[in-house]
Amino acid sequence: MSSSCYSTQPSNYNQPAHIGALFTILVTSFIGTCLPVVARRYPLLRIPSFLLDAGRAFGTGVVIATGFVHMLPPAITNLSSQCLPYFFTNTYDSLGAAVALAAALSIQLLEISSTVILNRIISKRNIQQSTDNKENSGSLQCTGRDRENTVLPLLDQSSYETTIATASGYKLKILVIIFEMGVAFHSVIIGLNLGVSTGSTFRTLFAALVFHQFFEGFAIGTTVAEAQFSSWITLSMILCYSLETPIGISIGMGIAHTYQENSAASLVTRGILDGVSGGILIYTGLVELLTYWFTRNSHFVNRNSQYTFSIIGVVWLGAICMSIIGAWA
Repeated sequence: MSSSCYSTQPSNYNQPAHIGALFTILVTSFIGTCLPVVARRYPLLRIPSFLLDAGRAFGTGVVIATGFVHMLPPAITNLSSQCLPYFFTNTYDSLGAAVALAAALSIQLLEISSTVILNRIISKRNIQQSTDNKENSGSLQCTGRDRENTVLPLLDQSSYETTIATASGYKLKILVIIFEMGVAFHSVIIGLNLGVSTGSTFRTLFAALVFHQFFEGFAIGTTVAEAQFSSWITLSMILCYSLETPIGISIGMGIAHTYQENSAASLVTRGILDGVSGGILIYTGLVELLTYWFTRNSHFVNRNSQYTFSIIGVVWLGAICMSIIGAWA
């Protein structure tokens, strides 16, 4: 292995600049996540629906590009580095992509398992409801009441619609939790990278992360708002996202003078976390956000063509902008 595998950070470390970056990214992340939540909860703000849809679309493009451009390549690079043992460099140099694939399939398995369990719970509740209705009917007949006045549907239309809404609500809540898990790993890693960087690398990465955190936060805030969590859970999710990258920056600042970026432990840890994050974000971005909000959303596709394709163009714009940012972040 070359000596670069054991190199540490240079001595020109600007502590005040890193502290300023930490608080700037904290505030930017918080604002980006709060905007769609506040807009949904307080309609009097009168934010035009097109702007909300455009922000959601841009954030979706950002998430997809983050998975493909920001997470997957470093996962492959780190887990095939020449600073790692022979297995990583020659025997199987696609481990990063395999980790991402495993993460995406695991998320799909988790989602379908939770959906199956949820459907069984709802089915049992409906059977119990039907049984209770029949028992009430028997009681009414024993007291001589007219049977025609007793309604005994297994599941009437309003109950059916409520059940569907409940299932969709739970599924969306699960999606949001999975989404935030994927973003968490990724946010801490990029924060750590900023925390240990110096010079022009620090300045470029900082500018990229301000942009990145705002629009990724907007995507998260939109899903949290759609899921309609309680106020405390919503606030907790906003704070979690807002703090994840600053926590990574703090860790990076603490280890900046001893951090060995190309050590085996660092490469494997970052490679696996990047791969897991990439798989989760790619699955969430393509399957859940893009499909759920746009491709299979009848309310969206039934709008006029100009509106529909304008919003899809914003998805592309978000993906393109985040892909360009990938040159520095």
